[in-house]
Amino acid sequence: MSKQLPNNRTAGKDSATGGVIEKLRRSRQRLLDLTLRNRLLNFRPGNPNYKDDLKAHKHVVLKGHIDSLWEKLVEQEKGVEVVGLTRDQQTQILQEFRLHCSTEQSSNAGASLSLATIGHDQWEDVHGSIRGISQFLQKGELLSLLPDEAFRKRLTKIRNEQNTLANSTGDSALFLAIGFLEWCEAEPHPKAGEPLYAPLVLVHVSLDEQKTEEGGQREFLLRMDVDQPQGNPCLVEKLRQDFGIDLHDLDEDKDATAYFSRVGKALRTKKNWKVVPTIALGFFNFARYRLWLDLNPS
Repeated sequence: MSKQLPNNRTAGKDSATGGVIEKLRRSRQRLLDLTLRNRLLNFRPGNPNYKDDLKAHKHVVLKGHIDSLWEKLVEQEKGVEVVGLTRDQQTQILQEFRLHCSTEQSSNAGASLSLATIGHDQWEDVHGSIRGISQFLQKGELLSLLPDEAFRKRLTKIRNEQNTLANSTGDSALFLAIGFLEWCEAEPHPKAGEPLYAPLVLVHVSLDEQKTEEGGQREFLLRMDVDQPQGNPCLVEKLRQDFGIDLHDLDEDKDATAYFSRVGKALRTKKNWKVVPTIALGFFNFARYRLWLDLNPS
């Protein structure tokens, strides 16, 4: 019986196909930025104790009640007001904060104390005693602790950048990040053990100004864009590749709080990793990730 010779043409074709797939894999890997340069993995304002330096940034940390915010912005698809504190509220909060400090700390803080430097725990201690704030947040609205002039300049800068990006690229890339994962790199990474903050839920939004009925200063209003809220795909891939952790998509949960609970359970073996309730408005670019998905050979 004659022995069948190998089909060199088929073998060569398989080899060429394998080479193309490997090149595609390497190209995809370059597209997916899993380094700490990526704001989707390392966003400093996600730190609940972030201290704003009042410079001209293109992000702003906001205070809000997450469940109420989710109901109004996402479920009801209504506009959410973004406001600053009144002068009286600023004064009252600073007074309350000083009461929670020791006499020595209070004397050292003095007039240099700024609301923009108050951390999450300190805010939780004092804001409930200020008339109107809790009720405002329970309605699903958002509050900035920046001084009034800095707040208006910051929001105007963000709105202008949003419009520029939308006109030039077709995508404003403006998102409201709700909840952050506090995580850290493993050894031997040079930043191993250092707390890092990655957004967990991202809602594509538009920021607009509207005139008040009284004809005074304009109000800022956030609305959800046509895209549905999403999780952080770069974080999901980072956890899968580097830590062997499988984090499911946001759409399996009915709201952000349920998703945070599931994330916490998935990461319960990671020491010092936790979900923090920071809310921040800023720019996050998903263009490279979408291209990475398009190049999936499977």
